[in-house]
Amino acid sequence: MARLWKPAHAQGPVPARWAMIRMAGTVIPSRPITLIVGRFRGVDVSGLSLVHVTQIPGNISEGNWRLVIYIDDQATAQQQQAILDAFGGRLGGPLAELAGLISEVVTAQAVPIEYHFEEGKGTLHVGEAIDAEMTPYAGANGRPAALHDSTFSTSSPTYIGKASRHRVNIPEHGMTWEFSRRNAISSSFHYEV
Repeated sequence: MARLWKPAHAQGPVPARWAMIRMAGTVIPSRPITLIVGRFRGVDVSGLSLVHVTQIPGNISEGNWRLVIYIDDQATAQQQQAILDAFGGRLGGPLAELAGLISEVVTAQAVPIEYHFEEGKGTLHVGEAIDAEMTPYAGANGRPAALHDSTFSTSSPTYIGKASRHRVNIPEHGMTWEFSRRNAISSSFHYEV
């Protein structure tokens, strides 16, 4: 894995941000995972992904988050920087507001990222670091169960289900856990800069 970026101590925290797809266990620390497409400052990042593994030591709104960031290894250096700028809060808007919750970005690295999610069902593979699969619960109508307009989700619909497998293996940064067979959620959002 090639190291792309590591924050200098004098510059303070430079975070990544919230979730397009998020699989979470029921114990702290939590692990938001972000996948993105679009344009930032005129740089086309369509089809590229950013995934961040996050340790949250307590109440999510109190901050002190610690992140390891993975960027799609198909991104050019310009695309990598545009993604880091957007999710680091440097382009303003909601991502900048959330940047205050991050106390440390441990590292950012380019790795192969493979994912497929549709209506809450899918898989995510991030290099050797993350392996996850989610299956949505079925609602009364047989369709995937989802939250709508909920304070517990980042967008509507937010699909709820079970992570049949969810493994994070980043021992060099103290982030190794498995939360297989636990609750999981998947959602998307739209953000413009």
